Amino acid sequence: MKYAIIQDIDSGLEFPVFCLAPRTHEEMATAWRPDPQKRRVVSAGFCYFTRHQVTTYGHSQSLNLGPRQDDARIIAAYYRATLLSNNPDNHLGSSNTVPL
Repeated sequence: MKYAIIQDIDSGLEFPVFCLAPRTHEEMATAWRPDPQKRRVVSAGFCYFTRHQVTTYGHSQSLNLGPRQDDARIIAAYYRATLLSNNPDNHLGSSNTVPL
């Protein structure tokens, strides 16, 4: 699945966006940053989820960006906060493969 990490310039908050449709990373990111002065794409690539972890890999050709070391942690934290918020037993890792 394609992903991009978007950063709100004012707050510094970073959040992931995902896309399964056949769009480029650039098209996907544009939808989430209607005002490029307020938000910027800081990394992009691909990720996959298994039962207990998320892994980031690859490179976005349209944005000329790849994953950062913390992307898997950001994605895992977002996943837990939105989809697994009722399961406090999940932990963060520190590599491109992070437990959910």
